[in-house]
Amino acid sequence: MAIITKKGRPKPYSYSICTDEILPTGKHKYIYGPYFATKKEAKEAEAIAISQLSQGTYIEPSKVTVNELLDAFITSKSDLSPGSLYPMRSFAKRIGRQPLGSIQLNKVTLIHVEKYRAFLI
Repeated sequence: MAIITKKGRPKPYSYSICTDEILPTGKHKYIYGPYFATKKEAKEAEAIAISQLSQGTYIEPSKVTVNELLDAFITSKSDLSPGSLYPMRSFAKRIGRQPLGSIQLNKVTLIHVEKYRAFLI
């Protein structure tokens, strides 16, 4: 476990955690956290990630957006009839036109969903 400092960034602190997993290349797998403004925030996030790793509930951050997830979901449902796929594609298209669609999944908050819901009403 280490706190990483990178100079010249608005949020210079991050963390890296070495897992016991060995990759096919023979090297250890590392988990890198996002960047934080203070060292204290980075240490707190690191402690949370370590506890999640020990409990087996850790999910690695992903850069997949809401639009990409919806597209992948609809593509996986190719066995459905066109009539069943139409509402799904229509919903994905509506989300795609809104700011919610371009946000990464791990950064979506309740406020984003509430703004979309207010837009629908």
